[in-house]
Amino acid sequence: MCEDVPVVIHESCLVKESQYFEARLSKHWKRDDKTFCENSDSKELSLTRSFQISGFNPQSSKILFEQLKGYTAMMEKCQSFDLLTEMLRICDFYAIFKPIPLITDKINKLPINIYNLVDAFESGEKLAVIEMYKAVSHDLFMRCAAFAGGNLVSWQACLSFVVDNSCNRNAVVNIFKLISEQQKCSIRCRFSNIGSMKGKGDRSPDCMRGGLIWSVNILKQLRAKERSHAYEEYLTGYLCFGSPSRHPSVTSSCVVKNLSFSVYNHNNGSSHVTEKLHEDEIRFSKERLEQGLWLIPWTQVVNSNDGFNKDDEILVEVNFEIVEKNVAKLDSARISEDLIR
Repeated sequence: MCEDVPVVIHESCLVKESQYFEARLSKHWKRDDKTFCENSDSKELSLTRSFQISGFNPQSSKILFEQLKGYTAMMEKCQSFDLLTEMLRICDFYAIFKPIPLITDKINKLPINIYNLVDAFESGEKLAVIEMYKAVSHDLFMRCAAFAGGNLVSWQACLSFVVDNSCNRNAVVNIFKLISEQQKCSIRCRFSNIGSMKGKGDRSPDCMRGGLIWSVNILKQLRAKERSHAYEEYLTGYLCFGSPSRHPSVTSSCVVKNLSFSVYNHNNGSSHVTEKLHEDEIRFSKERLEQGLWLIPWTQVVNSNDGFNKDDEILVEVNFEIVEKNVAKLDSARISEDLIR
């Protein structure tokens, strides 16, 4: 029984699945948990035992013990990080090992979204203190960091996330700390009507990666061909670095390496150009806010044979690794604390 939620299970099943209950139900254990009830038909005494399970979510206990009995429907329908994590904690406390691979597999396959991000992160924190679950906890933290880093990319998204989860202040702050500690970063941005740029540029909205503010700028430019006086149109791109000047969290410098980019047709997902550019370290600072990333002949960008048409949208992906950063006074985690207050 777990907080007045009774679960009926045969003693032999408990003994088989749990080392704890095997010892608890042995003859050498003091039988102070016996209760006798009279069978009115046979006038014989039947023996039942009642165990109180406390400190765990009662619904998790119900699902877990039903699974041990062979009733798998509740486990199959469970889509909650919190409930699955509680089951692992019960397994650890009562030395129940058989369901652990199934539960960990469900946790690994359960998708993270903006609505369960805090639950997933808190589950990682709970499992981190149990040695046998440290690998599961690490994977959860990495998945949370990847999702948060890819979706909490604007101040509007960050503010909405903070407000919606204001009752989970510590988890929210720790999630922003996790984002700020990210080293491998990816930026994806969409550009529309590329066929009508005609020398103009287009800049993506600011986004946060590794606790810093970034954006991508693309331009259609005329450049001279190599060993020729002729000119050709090119699509050029820049990785732009900086923080909003209105906030005291001003980043003075940052060093990145392994810059690479990919360009996709946004409508059908076909890849057009994938290229690794800079393995060497590149320093961004107040004096150097942009780094040129690529130079693609315009005829290749709108090449219909590669699935691109002049009126299509393109998806640009830029990947890089932060090696070093110098942030003044406040970081993103401190900003989140200020917003919560």
